[in-house]
Amino acid sequence: MVVAKNRLIGIIGPTAAGKSALAMRLAAKLDAEIVICDSVQVYRGFDIGAVKPPATARRQVVHHLIDSVMAHENYSAGRYRDAARRVIADILARGRTALVVGGCGLYWRALLGHEWHDAPPGDPQLRAELACLSDAQLTQRLRKLDPQRATQVHPADRVRLLRAIEIVQVSGKARHELSRATGAPLSPRVIYLKPPRAELHRRIQVRTRDVLAAGLVAEVKALLASGCPPQVKPMQSIGYRQVVAYLQGELAEKELATRIIYATRQYAKRQITWFNKTRHDICIADNEEAVRC
Repeated sequence: MVVAKNRLIGIIGPTAAGKSALAMRLAAKLDAEIVICDSVQVYRGFDIGAVKPPATARRQVVHHLIDSVMAHENYSAGRYRDAARRVIADILARGRTALVVGGCGLYWRALLGHEWHDAPPGDPQLRAELACLSDAQLTQRLRKLDPQRATQVHPADRVRLLRAIEIVQVSGKARHELSRATGAPLSPRVIYLKPPRAELHRRIQVRTRDVLAAGLVAEVKALLASGCPPQVKPMQSIGYRQVVAYLQGELAEKELATRIIYATRQYAKRQITWFNKTRHDICIADNEEAVRC
């Protein structure tokens, strides 16, 4: 496969698969710009835990949509789709190649123009009321409100449990009743990066140790001290959520890395399930094959 024949290229796959490294190598080869497809890297101030590309990489290759919103903003798949499509149109109009890189399946689906769910904005008061419930209680409530969605959300995925309940109680409709199309579909060349399970787990473990050593705990402390509430969406993401629990005395320091690794593995498993069903032009275990194409 010669990816350069299409100036819109997607690089998808689970977390820690090596997507960013592959994107940098292809960007140099194809004179491309990178458009992130990540639900945490869009937030300003969430750097270490989101594993944002370092400043050196961003000086070498233009990266779009990183640090584009504040933590308190209600950022959605719809907002991402609109912003990413504007950026992609500009890149292509300038005769350059656009690399869409990331592992957020919901954003990817919305960007391509597939059907997605036009959910209502968040309700901070409702979130505050739900925050005192355990994961088991949230799961039980979701089963009553939206049985179909309850079968799709992992009982330990607190972020999605909260959002699913919020959607029903704010809109009065189940999630599947809010689906709609997102405009003209895009047809990028798609590289699906899928390392072997053992290798992916090794990378997740290394990444977790690296972000903790790089100062993730200090970053979360600084965000909380600046007035960023622990209930905001990016603070509920993997890594940040566990550090908040540690800082609040709910999690022992010796358990922190293990909890992050476990949550990341579970997330990667869900990503792989999603992307296995997604159209792609090439599925590879490492990035050498794509660079050779």
